[in-house]
Amino acid sequence: MAVGAQQPRLQRAQEVAALRQKLAAGFGKDEVLLLDLNHAFNTLLQQHQDEFTSGLNECCVASKGGYCGQVDNRGSAMYGLCRDPEHRFYWDYMHPTQAAWKAVMELLREPVKDFLGNDDDY
Repeated sequence: MAVGAQQPRLQRAQEVAALRQKLAAGFGKDEVLLLDLNHAFNTLLQQHQDEFTSGLNECCVASKGGYCGQVDNRGSAMYGLCRDPEHRFYWDYMHPTQAAWKAVMELLREPVKDFLGNDDDY
């Protein structure tokens, strides 16, 4: 990765650290749980790629100039859907599928349970 490409990541990391400090100053440590979704998604993409056999290909692909869910004036779909959303990470160009959210929540389950002091499995 080029040095210039790392600049936005470094800046984002610094902004997140500053926000954490600000929140910690305003609340007690046990009052707020910060869930780092960016880290969870990146971890999932790096360590659990085998769960998503279609890689990062989206499930819903819109026709040119359209969007997923759009229909024309005759009611015909202006998009196509995959047959295997449970193996796709992205629903469209930016939204995770239900399968992706489930995998992310599995990564976050223990920190949430620890924060809530709850040992029950759901």
